[in-house]
Order: sequence, then C-alpha cells, then structure tokens
Amino acid sequence: MTHRDIAVSIAPILNHLLTVPPFDTPDGLDFGWFCREHALATKLIYNKLGVDCDIVRGQVAAYVAGEKRLATGAGADHDWCVTGELCPCDLSMTFRHLPGYPNLDTPVLGCQNHGSFAIVYCEDASEFPLALQSDECAVYFAPVASFRFTLQQCLSNPRPLRMSSRPHGIALACAAYLLDVMNTSNHLFQGDTPQDVALARVLAAFPNPKDILA
Repeated sequence: MTHRDIAVSIAPILNHLLTVPPFDTPDGLDFGWFCREHALATKLIYNKLGVDCDIVRGQVAAYVAGEKRLATGAGADHDWCVTGELCPCDLSMTFRHLPGYPNLDTPVLGCQNHGSFAIVYCEDASEFPLALQSDECAVYFAPVASFRFTLQQCLSNPRPLRMSSRPHGIALACAAYLLDVMNTSNHLFQGDTPQDVALARVLAAFPNPKDILA
C-alpha cells in the first residue's frame, strides 16, 4: 500500500472514533477534530508499517469564499503529520459537523485540491496571516515545529505531545485497533454506530495497546 492508500483506508475509521461536533471551551470554540489523537494514531500506524512519519505542530485556517472562516487563534495550535510522500497528512480535518462548509472528499494528503478546497502549505509561518485575507475556498497550514519522536517515545511519554494520559491511551487503542483491522478485516462497529459506543468497544477490546504497538 502507498502512504496515500494507508491514510485513505484509516481516516474514516479514525474520524468515526475521534471526531465530534464543535463545542465551546473556556479558550473558545473547539472544532471537535481532536487533532493530537489523530496525529499520534497516524504516526504510530505508519511507524509500525515501516514508514517514517513526523508530527508537525502549527496553525491552520479554513476559508470559504465570502462566507465563513475557521482559524486557530492566539494560544491555540493544530497537529498533523508528514511522511516522505505526503505533506501535509492531516486525517483529523473534516467539516461534516460544520453546517455551511463543503466537506473534504478525502483526508488532507498533500497540496492538491481536496473537494472544494485548495490546500496551501506555508513553509514560512509569517505567510499565515495571508490566509485571513484570502478570497478562495482554501485550507492553509503553517508549520511552527516538527517532532521526530521515536515510536517508543510516543508510547511511553505523552507530555511532549501535550496530551494527558486518557487521550494518549485513546490514541494508542485506536492505532492498535486499526492495525488489527488492516490485518484481519474484523470490525468492531459499523458506520451507523454512535461515536461513544464505537470508542467504548475499541477501548474494551484493546486494554493494552502498547503490546501491539511496541
């Protein structure tokens, strides 16, 4: 499988397990993407399959011409991945819970157009403010830092990933489940299974994901 094939096959399952409608927090609106969990699970899966994959942290903005705009604000950031073939590789970004936004037709895998969105990767973070002046339907990525964590570092220490123990454990269980699905085609839930029920099944079935991922 190519890097793209892997991402396309696992993204819908990860989205089902991890993505929720937007919700308010003391710091503002959370888009419900749970990008850190997506990025960590993506990295673990690629690494177990022998693919180099780094986690990148930075800023994102999504703009629908003349209508709506989403952007990470002051104090907020977004995580995604890069592989040798895909930059960016963001399996978390979806607009299916955001009325008025056209959804992406596939995960964000590289800088070609995705559905109605152009994907723009700003190599220099200073270019990011231009996203807020755009008049096209586009998603802008501006990397700030890249993390070359080893597989063992990702499994053992969630702190550099800015994750507490529970979301870290959820990401590990999701990665273990997806690797099992890729090997056995045995699914624990269907597309109409409620998100919380599907996630509970995965956590119950993979209580020790490190045994699979190590």
